[in-house]
Amino acid sequence: MYDICDMHSHILPGIDDGCRTPQESVAVLKKMRNDGVTKIFATPHFYHSRGPVEEFLACRQASEEVLRAALAEESQPVPAICCGAEVAYFSGIADFEELSQLCLGKSRFLLLELPFTPWSGQVVRDVGNLCLQGFVPILAHFERYGGVQDRTMVRKILEFEPLVQMNAGRLLDVWKGRGARSALKRDAVHLLGSDCHGLDRRPPQLGQAIALLEKKKMNTELARIEALSNEIFREACGGEDENCRQRID
Repeated sequence: MYDICDMHSHILPGIDDGCRTPQESVAVLKKMRNDGVTKIFATPHFYHSRGPVEEFLACRQASEEVLRAALAEESQPVPAICCGAEVAYFSGIADFEELSQLCLGKSRFLLLELPFTPWSGQVVRDVGNLCLQGFVPILAHFERYGGVQDRTMVRKILEFEPLVQMNAGRLLDVWKGRGARSALKRDAVHLLGSDCHGLDRRPPQLGQAIALLEKKKMNTELARIEALSNEIFREACGGEDENCRQRID
């Protein structure tokens, strides 16, 4: 099985609409590991309008500590975890001085959730400015924007060459899975994530999606995603993914 990092998850307990308790977080992590996932990014929601970065980081650290204590009582291996955030777009985001603190670990990769309302020229300019300032936007669950966005705006965003993340659930969808796999073959999707919120609410399905792609003989696409996701994980962990293995950074 390919060792692909889960780029997008809500497994930290009690911080957002993801896992509610440390027990649920541990159960999710065990399932992920049983499904063959060995590395994940914990990316709780960050909304600029709901409070300062310092408050978010303090809440994230507290959630990490609760999860770490729960994991210390477990003998079963769980995926290595590195923290970041799923940052909801806000106007002027590229000029936000504290943005680097919301990137994935120690990297310049930023998991960015774009608006579900029609994108304006300001959105396009802000994504471009993020790239110019040395950030690497990873556009979260990009497949979810297709039905509401003007194709011209989508094309303009993609001209800046951000990375595109797709949710595993889309690949498993009976009706939309074929189109999702086609996007992978066209190199229109660069990374995968479970966007897991719990065992029952958007459950962890990355392992299932990888198994399906293997069954479909999509080895070239899987190898490409494996290489990129592991490169990002190593950078986020300061160059050594062992820094994050079996603990939270």
